[in-house]
Amino acid sequence: MTIFLSSWNLILKRSSAHWRLIIAVILGVVLAVAITSSTILYFQSLRSIGLERDLVDIPVEEQVAQFKLQLNSSTEEDYNRVHAFVESILQETVGWFINSEVRSGHSSTFYAHDINVRPPKMNDRMRSSFSFVSELESRVDLVAGTLPRTKIVTESIPRPRFEGIISDASASLFDVKIGDHLILTPHWDAKTDHMEVEVVGIFRPNSASSRIWTDGVLRLTRQLSLLNAVPVLVTEETYFQGMVPLFPKVATTAGWLVETDLNSIDPSNADLAQSGLANLRATLSGTYGNFNLFAPLEKVLDTFQTKLFFMRVPLAVVTLMIVALILYYIVLLANLLVGRQQAEIALIHSRGASRSQILLIFAMEGFLLSIFGFIAGPPFAALGIALLGYTPAFSQLSGGELLYAQLTPDVFRMAFLGAILVQIVLLIPAVKATNLGIVNFRQQMARPVRPPFYQRFFLDVILFFGTIILMWQLSNQRGLVLLGDSWGEFQVDQLLLLVPSLFLIAVSLMFVRLFPLVLRVLSILFNSRAPVWFSLGLWELARNPANYTRLVLLLIMAAGLGVFTASFGGTLERSYEERARYQAASDLRIKGVTYSGEEEKSLSPMPVFRSIDGITSISPILRGSGSIPSQGFEGGAYTLVALDPENVPDIAWFRDDFSRSSLDDLMETLDEDLPVIGLDLPVETQVLSMWVRPVGVDRTTALFAQLRDRNGRFFLYRMGDLNFEEWRSLDVELSQPSQRRRSRAAFDNQNPTAPFRLMSLFVYQSRRQGGQSAGTILVDDIKAVVGKNSSHIIEDFEGEDKWAPIRVSSIAARDRFDKSPVSYTGVGSSGAFLWQSSRVVAVRGISPGLDRTPIPAIASQTFLKNTGHTLGNDLRVTFRGNEIVTHIDQQVAFFPTLDPSTEDFLIVPIEPVLDRVNVSSPFTQILPSEYWILLDQEFDSLSVKDDLMNGLFAPTEIIEMENLLVSAKADPLVAAGWSAILLIAYLAVLTLSVVGFVVNSYVSAQQRRLVFASLRSMGLSVTQLVAVVSFEQIVIISIGLAFGTWMGSQIGNALVPFLGVSEAGTRVIPPFIIETNWRAVGVTYFAMGALFASTIAIIVWVFSRIAIARVLRVSDI
Repeated sequence: MTIFLSSWNLILKRSSAHWRLIIAVILGVVLAVAITSSTILYFQSLRSIGLERDLVDIPVEEQVAQFKLQLNSSTEEDYNRVHAFVESILQETVGWFINSEVRSGHSSTFYAHDINVRPPKMNDRMRSSFSFVSELESRVDLVAGTLPRTKIVTESIPRPRFEGIISDASASLFDVKIGDHLILTPHWDAKTDHMEVEVVGIFRPNSASSRIWTDGVLRLTRQLSLLNAVPVLVTEETYFQGMVPLFPKVATTAGWLVETDLNSIDPSNADLAQSGLANLRATLSGTYGNFNLFAPLEKVLDTFQTKLFFMRVPLAVVTLMIVALILYYIVLLANLLVGRQQAEIALIHSRGASRSQILLIFAMEGFLLSIFGFIAGPPFAALGIALLGYTPAFSQLSGGELLYAQLTPDVFRMAFLGAILVQIVLLIPAVKATNLGIVNFRQQMARPVRPPFYQRFFLDVILFFGTIILMWQLSNQRGLVLLGDSWGEFQVDQLLLLVPSLFLIAVSLMFVRLFPLVLRVLSILFNSRAPVWFSLGLWELARNPANYTRLVLLLIMAAGLGVFTASFGGTLERSYEERARYQAASDLRIKGVTYSGEEEKSLSPMPVFRSIDGITSISPILRGSGSIPSQGFEGGAYTLVALDPENVPDIAWFRDDFSRSSLDDLMETLDEDLPVIGLDLPVETQVLSMWVRPVGVDRTTALFAQLRDRNGRFFLYRMGDLNFEEWRSLDVELSQPSQRRRSRAAFDNQNPTAPFRLMSLFVYQSRRQGGQSAGTILVDDIKAVVGKNSSHIIEDFEGEDKWAPIRVSSIAARDRFDKSPVSYTGVGSSGAFLWQSSRVVAVRGISPGLDRTPIPAIASQTFLKNTGHTLGNDLRVTFRGNEIVTHIDQQVAFFPTLDPSTEDFLIVPIEPVLDRVNVSSPFTQILPSEYWILLDQEFDSLSVKDDLMNGLFAPTEIIEMENLLVSAKADPLVAAGWSAILLIAYLAVLTLSVVGFVVNSYVSAQQRRLVFASLRSMGLSVTQLVAVVSFEQIVIISIGLAFGTWMGSQIGNALVPFLGVSEAGTRVIPPFIIETNWRAVGVTYFAMGALFASTIAIIVWVFSRIAIARVLRVSDI
């Protein structure tokens, strides 16, 4: 015990003798432990803020979990059994975070009619169904009437009159009033053929229970206008004890809605909530095959965990590099500390102390420092993380308050790991010093220090080439994250996480190996020519490089970390902005455009959109999937995007590396003059007329004319039935189309707007039995009638042959159009359209101006690679079931809104595509439902969006570039979380570099007092002495920062692309472009330079005041 206490007493005395160095070492120890433990604390804070933000963003009506399943039997016994099972599973999985539960159910559909009205035909009757919901009286507000009473079927009352209530929406839609009696008839065999329901009340869902009535949940009040359905709400007892006994075969879908208590979910139990919902889904879906679960919370938690996982990977890389820098800082200071104690060590060794005893002293000293770091590090880290709440990156998210930082067992486990690392690195210089005796000490003082062991055994070279191999593996793997097992779980290669840190250390160590050689060469070259201060400074650097390489290595690692962090931070900041631009493509991108007005005449969205204040330019976009027939049935799927090549260059965002050509050049390629399809009619045209003669045509065949109006709308006009054989004039008025074209844009009730263009003529056989018969029609003198006695012949079939068959599919492959010498006047020629028979009845037609000139196209590089095509190829593709021919003129790697990693794509001009596909689709028309919009920056985008949503062409979705950017920057798990870690990295670089430089300079000054006193005694002036000191320090700083800056940028160029994984776990689209935040680097370097300059000035001042006689007197000389 006495020896043990004596040892601690010796350690304390030795430490107090070097208290200045010990304080610097303690700073590094605390920082090392704090940084390692702060990773857990920081992730906890991000989890807390991110989870809270994501949960707050869940709409009130979606803060529920809703699931339904179809009962095998509708009996009350079966329902109660299922309900009990569901209740037990709910309590086992999610019971701890649910507030309330609502049970519901609805039956299959019945035919229904009013008892006072003669029943219409079955298909014309409205539909109805029975529904129930628990605690009905608290779920509804009665508009009129009363709540339904319970009726139970018994033998004495075989056909009771049931009471029910309906929603006010259903009552208004179907004109149902209180007191009306509905007769419900099943569409299946039952004990009774009908039942009577009396409407005793009309209800409206109350606001307190609004979540259970949302569309997509229970759908109890939905207006199924297509099925004319009127849901009737009854009590649960009436449902199971009244209706079901009468109709035992009725199908029942039971539903449960549970209200989730989001306040119960926090970072500590988010995983439990996520697994609970997953277990609920797995258990019930495994038990009931028709189970369906709707739980927005589950998706939010899944997305949250995914974002957290993919943020952890790059943050871990940067954190490891910071820890590596701190550990080296500790090694540097430990070396300086051991160097100051070499005389003591040699003396103790000469007095009989063994190597193990000396090492034990250092181990106990390191243990004290590690224990102090373990105790002080976590609270220091927690304080630092909490204070981040006041920084600009988190002030909005934290409300200007401290961040969540709780010291958990995981935090102390990481702190313990950091303390162990500190203990190890503190012992590294001590191991070497334990062999030092008096003789060795004298020799070491008289001649340069031997190279370190890692250089003697080429460990630095081995490490360097090892990291090169790891870099190669990283490049082949294409990232740090890979899919793991067959379940698709994401996994991280833990070894590759160390690659950036190892590469930083390996390159630095290689520089340390080469640094003395370079200095020796420079010393030989300049010794005979350079001034005295230059030669002396260079000679000292080359003679004893060990004293300088440690500091150079620290500066290299610090600068490398700083520049790498600046590269990563600058690249991320640019990437977030470019991802928003890529996803939005323009200032605004609107989708699902539908017509919501009541105009009788057709309208074009383009003039309507252009009239909105704030919209500068706009381009329609047609998007859809297609296939390549030459690729076979299973291959050749692609995405086609048709756009306006004239306006897109001014609207769309585009990056230079997306293609070898600029966006202007790409769009100029698409803006090619193609033959115009159709024949223009005069503006005043009222009637379209033509002479027609059928030859061998099935008598159920009719002739249609397809016209396009001024607004690009396509309309069909029935010219007449072809049930004759002579020449006849067929006429049709253009004011009212015979048949409107169906579209997805809800324009079906509009009439055309002149002027018109005749796009095609179609024949259609209504008789389908036996397939389509072959036939021929002769057409002559197509006229546009503009008045009672005025007409213009727009096609006489006498000149150039402009017409061609429309080959929609292989069925029409043998159809042809020719000139015929037979004319209705007997003079001249007519047009003859011949079609062949087929087993399937299809539309067959001809179009003026329709030729096979390919449409210019831009293909993605993945499209060319996967299909085997090259630039200059003509390619037949299908789009929306229609065949078009394209010519591949250009290629791009990326294009806004398109992900080449998941879809091959073609980009084409919109006008020729719309004309060709609509000419080929007589009964449906394809219109653009997406638009890219350029905004006037002086206008508020909110007002523009309001005008769009309230206008005639209201979109279903508006994607705003600015909103995407703001959302990404505000997300703590996306952009905001990076700001703090980058700030920590800059502070670590600044603090450790400056402290390390100051301490190293201080120790060096103490050790070299004798050297400089000797130089002064030999005649060196104060000015020359100042020049020597300044030269040495400036060379060290310049070389360290310069090489570190270069190395950091190289590491960034090499490694940042492999960190390009989005928060969703996919490759970042568009890919990273390395951009270094040189402003942040410059500010850091400026602060470092100012502190370095101050330190050099102090050192120079100290050396300039050396008392030569006193120094020489107290020294050994």
